[in-house]
Amino acid sequence: MLGLSLIYLGSAFALVAALGVLRLDACARFHACTKTTTLGILCVALGGTLYMGTWDYGVRFLLIALLFLILNPTGTRAVVRAGHRMGLKSQGDTASQRGVELCD
Repeated sequence: MLGLSLIYLGSAFALVAALGVLRLDACARFHACTKTTTLGILCVALGGTLYMGTWDYGVRFLLIALLFLILNPTGTRAVVRAGHRMGLKSQGDTASQRGVELCD
């Protein structure tokens, strides 16, 4: 029961990440993607571990979660940094309109 609840919670975080990508400006999209998907994957992995109930699947789920926890923010940082070097500016009503560059 707890495992399924965590899986549903992780799915809800993935839905929030999708809405963040659709609604936010360029640099804020990266925050929405990174933070919510990382938390969502952790919830799904922990939920899958509890739901399956065996260490065979549990180790696999937790290894995937660990890799995602390390690689997702690192990859997003690399993409944001490359965008910043190419001159990416925010399009919305954010700090870029006040003369502050985003994605620093």
